[in-house]
Amino acid sequence: MTTAELVERWRRHEGPLGDPGTPPPVWQRAQGSHVWDADGRRYLDLSSGFGVAAVGHANPRVVEAVRAQAGELLHGLGDLHPTAVRIRLAERLASVAPFGLTRALWSLTGAGAVELALKTALLATGRSEVIAFRGGSTADERMLSLTTRFGSCGNAMPTPTQATAPTMISAAFNVRWPRRRTEIDG
Repeated sequence: MTTAELVERWRRHEGPLGDPGTPPPVWQRAQGSHVWDADGRRYLDLSSGFGVAAVGHANPRVVEAVRAQAGELLHGLGDLHPTAVRIRLAERLASVAPFGLTRALWSLTGAGAVELALKTALLATGRSEVIAFRGGSTADERMLSLTTRFGSCGNAMPTPTQATAPTMISAAFNVRWPRRRTEIDG
């Protein structure tokens, strides 16, 4: 199936994303630092699959580790119940972490990770000022805004309630696809 055919089907069943006049590539496969679309065009993946493929797509060691883990325990209820593999990871991270850090807080989403990082920084520094980049990830911008307004992070850690609303500054570049001229770009 071609990219054009897949894009037509995609537009029938998913909400708008990006410029509706510019069809996005439809990823078909990936290897190392490259991805191929449905028409066989090769692209350099500069995002590493948003970090998921930081050691390359289809890395043989990662593929084998995923297969082995999926054959043993596919899902351990995220942060609800500990698993042996998660405990080993926490121990390994603690063994290499700087400043005597020995504990980990897990997050299931990028927004959750941003929230934990921000709250940790606010607690560690005692500072209440936050800077966020307009034109960066909108999820991160919203998370920064929510984090500084509400006072709870469940039982994981307290939330600084003295944080101010984030100061929004323009990012050096617009990272969203497809590239469109915005008021940020001038």
